[in-house]
Amino acid sequence: MASGSVDNVGMQLEEENPDNLSQSTTFLDLPLVYVMPIIAQYLRPKELFALRCVSQYCKQVVDDVGFAALGIVDLTDSGCGWRNSRYNNMREEIVDARTAMKKRIMQKCRKAWKLKIDERWLTDYLIHDFLRNNPSLEALHLVNCSPISNEALQPLLNCKNFSVLKVPDTQCGDDEFLRSLGQHNKQLLELDLEDSNVRTFYSPTAIKNFVSKQPHLRYICLPYIDDFGINHKIIETIVEICKDLESIKLAGWRSGDDRPLLWLAESCKKLKEISLGDLNWRENREIVVYMTAKGINFHWGTGSNCYVDIEGYIFHDNSGDDDSGSEEDEVGILRVLNHLH
Repeated sequence: MASGSVDNVGMQLEEENPDNLSQSTTFLDLPLVYVMPIIAQYLRPKELFALRCVSQYCKQVVDDVGFAALGIVDLTDSGCGWRNSRYNNMREEIVDARTAMKKRIMQKCRKAWKLKIDERWLTDYLIHDFLRNNPSLEALHLVNCSPISNEALQPLLNCKNFSVLKVPDTQCGDDEFLRSLGQHNKQLLELDLEDSNVRTFYSPTAIKNFVSKQPHLRYICLPYIDDFGINHKIIETIVEICKDLESIKLAGWRSGDDRPLLWLAESCKKLKEISLGDLNWRENREIVVYMTAKGINFHWGTGSNCYVDIEGYIFHDNSGDDDSGSEEDEVGILRVLNHLH
């Protein structure tokens, strides 16, 4: 996150502009034009848009200084403080005006540490220049955006503090991008590749190799991979490398060989959550009981033979017997433990 503190803003500004400030002693005494470069690092577009409405002077300061110093570049409709144009039948000219404003903000930014976009107006030119102009970027979150080429993403390799890559439903480069990023960056904390098409975006092998270079990952969301063998190899790599893992989502996990779920629970000591994206996963009582015993919050698409209780998932089998039975649970845990060894 951006460095600095609003509490120290006066001291910083006096050091940077000793000749331009009077004998100001409090934050509120400082001219907005001097405060803006620091406070904007902690704001989103919607806060700046609100400030623009206060006065002509505020509008000028935001336009001249605020957007350039913006830290959280959340260019979703909610991040800009606007109603969602997808569900409110906005006139085309309004949508176009909003898009133009978002593009101008991207072009002005110089101190961004987070970028979030969820529309398909993003171009190679825009993202390339944004990454080049904002070397302090820490987080990139692109949802359902237009495809981005490897060349456009090249400046990202120079972002030394980059730690969050979330690109669900977005073709963010290809295998070559993952390979290059893995060579230059070994400090990712969050990785989200959900719903990416592994046949056209990233190959399972490229994902496995990339994860092998990211030992600090705390959150992982993998795409659907229909090959059990390579899927298991990816999870084996996660178990071996990602000792700080706290949460993992396995999109499209199917019923079958569920041993990798046990590998994760047994080897990743900090793991708190496992989420399966398959509504048709065949519930395995032994696995669920084991996860509960390990203190792991275990989610999946609930079927007709179970319901969610405040203490977790309680099973009802087809015979109608809903006895959860602590003795049976203990036997289930022992079976799982034996299966691991």
